[in-house]
Amino acid sequence: MHRICDIMSALDLLSPFALQESWDNCGLNIGSATQQVASVAVSLEATFEIAEALACDSLLIVHHPLLFKPLKCLDTARYPAHIVQILLRKNIALLALHTNFDKSHFSRLLVERVLGFAAQSDGFVATFEPHWTHAECVANLKDKFGLTQIVCANPKPAYRTAALISGAGASMADLVDVDCLLSGDLRYHDAMIARSMGRTIFDIRHFESERFFVAFMLEILQTLGIEAQGYDVQQPFIIF
Repeated sequence: MHRICDIMSALDLLSPFALQESWDNCGLNIGSATQQVASVAVSLEATFEIAEALACDSLLIVHHPLLFKPLKCLDTARYPAHIVQILLRKNIALLALHTNFDKSHFSRLLVERVLGFAAQSDGFVATFEPHWTHAECVANLKDKFGLTQIVCANPKPAYRTAALISGAGASMADLVDVDCLLSGDLRYHDAMIARSMGRTIFDIRHFESERFFVAFMLEILQTLGIEAQGYDVQQPFIIF
């Protein structure tokens, strides 16, 4: 058995919850810090299927908070209340490490563990020196992140320096002085801004890059002596 407050204290030392952005909702979304749990699970986020599969009296650690925007009602026929209902019924606590984990670990680990480069990390941004040609860059990003296609704005023949920002980091494009930026959820106007700055950006997609949270968190928990089970979620979009 584990007390949630003990798990939170251990994780707080590694990825302080105080690092979260003001608009975020890291920490305990559901449950009590004094609650004792018989098992721990990890997923990118809470889904109906995972909530149904979890044992009672457990803790689910996620990257994406389930309770993000203020709720005016709990309509249990719709997201996210239909998941909340199951978690409460089964006494399952939900703990989110979102922007605090982005700043302390995520971008750096994606560069080091997935892409295989040494990284310099500063909050959300991890910089590295891939020395890729454009063709090598596209091939590596497709292979490492499991992408069937990749979107790029303002491509160049080669990239000596690069920055990766986990999640959606296009708004930070002007804060990094590199040849190309890798991030997710890029929009039309992000591409227009990048082109005006002479900056190359690649969309490594939100889900395909952040699905690695499960493996990273399981490894962290293991170093803390906490056994946990990982649950994968499916990409909500279907690409034809």
